[in-house]
Amino acid sequence: MTPAMRGALALKRLLRRLPLAGLSIVAPFVLISAGFVTHHEALLRYLLPVFLPICALVLYYRNRQAYMSFILGVWFFIPLLRRLVDYRAGWVDPNPMLLAAYSTSLIVPLIRFPAFCKADLQRSFPFLLCLVGIAFGSVSGIFAYHLTSVVHDFANWLTPVAFASFLILEGEHNADYLAAIERWLPLWLVLSAAYTILQFVVAFPWDMAWLANLDAPSMGVPEPFGFRAFGNLNSAGTAAFVFSAGALYVLNLKRWWRLPLFGLIMVALLTTQVRAGWLALAIGFLISLVKLPRRTVQPLFLLIVLAVSASIVGIEGKPAVITDRINTFTQAKDDDSANGRLQGLQVAWDDLETHPFGHGLGVPEDIFNISGSFSLLDSFPVHLFVTFGWLGGAAYLGGLLSLLFPVLSGIFHSQNRMYLLTAIPAVALCSIFLLGSVTVALSGMLIWTFLPLSLYTLAEESETVPFFQISSLAQNEG
Repeated sequence: MTPAMRGALALKRLLRRLPLAGLSIVAPFVLISAGFVTHHEALLRYLLPVFLPICALVLYYRNRQAYMSFILGVWFFIPLLRRLVDYRAGWVDPNPMLLAAYSTSLIVPLIRFPAFCKADLQRSFPFLLCLVGIAFGSVSGIFAYHLTSVVHDFANWLTPVAFASFLILEGEHNADYLAAIERWLPLWLVLSAAYTILQFVVAFPWDMAWLANLDAPSMGVPEPFGFRAFGNLNSAGTAAFVFSAGALYVLNLKRWWRLPLFGLIMVALLTTQVRAGWLALAIGFLISLVKLPRRTVQPLFLLIVLAVSASIVGIEGKPAVITDRINTFTQAKDDDSANGRLQGLQVAWDDLETHPFGHGLGVPEDIFNISGSFSLLDSFPVHLFVTFGWLGGAAYLGGLLSLLFPVLSGIFHSQNRMYLLTAIPAVALCSIFLLGSVTVALSGMLIWTFLPLSLYTLAEESETVPFFQISSLAQNEG
């Protein structure tokens, strides 16, 4: 054996002994710190969308729990990192750094795509329907809009679906993903909720610079208590949907700290001032009260005490914007936001008569200019059908419902807490589909992750699941 061959063999042995999983978690922090210390933050916009997927791929083969927690962490904190980089290196929009969450989540599903093609039709059919719908939107949009907008929309719609389709191939590894979510999602929620509350009170300069550049009057003005808090995410709507799902998840955990964490998330949710998120929490809370009353009575008592205390003491000054927002529930006829949504639904319906095949991916969110009070993201059906058209929208909706119906049926029939832990947040978010486009961004990732994991848990209870045979999820497919 030559010296070169011996050296290569020694290097191979050394790499096998290295804790690659640990290095893959530490390396992004080192890269980000180096970028800020050396004043080359702008390079992170291009490095992270390439580097983070490599780390995710290593984690997938080394430690499935670390892989899932890494994916969640990237989704939670890339938007904040983008704002910090923009604050130091200058505003850039569209920003390639935002592709990091998509590329990190897509790398493993792309590698596992051949296995997905070989999966039985019963499991792959819902995702094939969604892919057909996304394909409709791609064909329409690529000839109508700028390629950058089309690619962003494509990733936004595809990534949650692709990640869910990957989960159905994972068999018994889904137990690792459930364990990772139970361990790490509360931590990400603690950090996000605390940051959101501080952001609302302090108005961090990097967040306010982003808000000013965004030029979105509906978000408020960049000053303390003057805007809808968006925390470490990209919008107040996304933050509200994530906090409502997170609060419902924490609500049904068996941990001593679930009550204070639930209260912290509730406060953060209020600072977003997004009523659709509040409604999702209320719906999920009622489901939990019926299915798991012992887990829900204490938080209900906490909510009553907080509400009574706030009404007695009263909230004055700038923080009163939250109570003013709550009071709009009793003034629906005079609410500009609600009226704008109704008008937007009518305009979208009229538009579909002249554009039955939709506008395609890349369609501007403000395509219907209704005094700045309506966006495509304000309604899932509008966003879906205006983008994909009747045929593409029906295909995507059919795929989503073929997963949602058995999960909803399971809520009626199952008392398994582990199943309800993921099923209730997913159903609660889907229940407000008229009030927000919940299947994209981080809220979409949570929905599309919770649905197959819920079905996996349900399959562990019984051999078949109504509407969608998914019992083979309990089998390990390697």
